Amino acid sequence: MADSIAISSWHLPVPAGWELLEKIGLRRADKDAFPSNVIPTEDHLQGITTLKEYMDSQLHIVRQYFTEPQFEFRGPARINGVDEAIMLVIRFKGDDGRAAMQRQVYVRLGSHVGVLTFTTLETELAAVEPSFIAILSGASFQPAA
Repeated sequence: MADSIAISSWHLPVPAGWELLEKIGLRRADKDAFPSNVIPTEDHLQGITTLKEYMDSQLHIVRQYFTEPQFEFRGPARINGVDEAIMLVIRFKGDDGRAAMQRQVYVRLGSHVGVLTFTTLETELAAVEPSFIAILSGASFQPAA
């Protein structure tokens, strides 16, 4: 594992073979492969009472951007130091028709919400899975009070 980076309230390890997308996230650096990526974001619950309700509200947005998305709720996820974490897998067809997938890890710490989105092609999953696992296992979410 090389360095680690901070983007918004997320702190992420940077595996070998991955590069920083300034203020956006991480991307697989292999120029001959699909640019699999990891994008951290954050938000506030603002009137929504649970993390699951927040995640459900985001699914409406996902349906507008992806063609025939399929959702697979994976249940609790593990991120150190958060009050709760949920993982969701979304499978969809890219603009070019290739099968793609996202893993979205939703976390809550107080009223702060973080989402860590891993995106790749289904055909690339085996190659990037070890990096995804390394990033997820080393990730932390630490919003300012």
